Amino acid sequence: MELYSGPIGLTIYWFSGRKEISDDGDYRRAFRSVAHCYSGCGLGELTGLLITVGIFGASQWVVVLVTFMLAYAAGYALTVGPLLQDGVGLKSALKDAVFSETPSIFVMEVVGITVDLLVAGNAGPHQPLFWSSLVLSLGCGLVAAWPVNLWLIRHGIKEGMMDPRMTDHGDHHEHHHGEHAHG
Repeated sequence: MELYSGPIGLTIYWFSGRKEISDDGDYRRAFRSVAHCYSGCGLGELTGLLITVGIFGASQWVVVLVTFMLAYAAGYALTVGPLLQDGVGLKSALKDAVFSETPSIFVMEVVGITVDLLVAGNAGPHQPLFWSSLVLSLGCGLVAAWPVNLWLIRHGIKEGMMDPRMTDHGDHHEHHHGEHAHG
C-alpha cells in the first residue's frame, strides 16, 4: 500500500495502525479496514490500468471493466488468503469476503474510477497525469469507502482489522486481518 498511498497511507497508520495508541474503537478499526480495501483496490486498479492501457491501449470501457474486476479479485484475495491460512474453509472464506468486502470495494471503485476518468481521461503510463490521477482517484475512493466500513463494522457485518496492540501476543489467536462477516 505504501508504494501508491504516500502521505495518505502514513496518515492512516499514524492515527489507527500503531501499537502505541492507547485505545481502539470503531473509527480506528474502520480506518484500518479501509486501508486494507485500498490496498486490494489499488493493486487491482494498477494492474488493470497497466494491462489495458499500457499494453493493449484498450478503449475506456474495457479499461473500466477490467480494472473493476481486478480490484474485486485482489480485494477478495487479500481477505480469502489469510482466512484459508487460519483454517477457515474455502466456502466460508469466500462468503465472508463477499459479505464484508463487496460494499467497500464497490464504493471505492465507483468513486476511484470516476475520478480517474474525469482527471486523466486517456492519459497513458508514460504521462505524469496518469500516475497523479491514480493517486488522487484512490485517495478519493478511500475517503468515500471509510464511512461504508464504519457502517459495516457497527452493524456486525465486518469485524474490521484487529487491534495493532494484539499483534505481539502469541497466545491470542485471531485472523490476520479480522475481516469476516457474521451470519
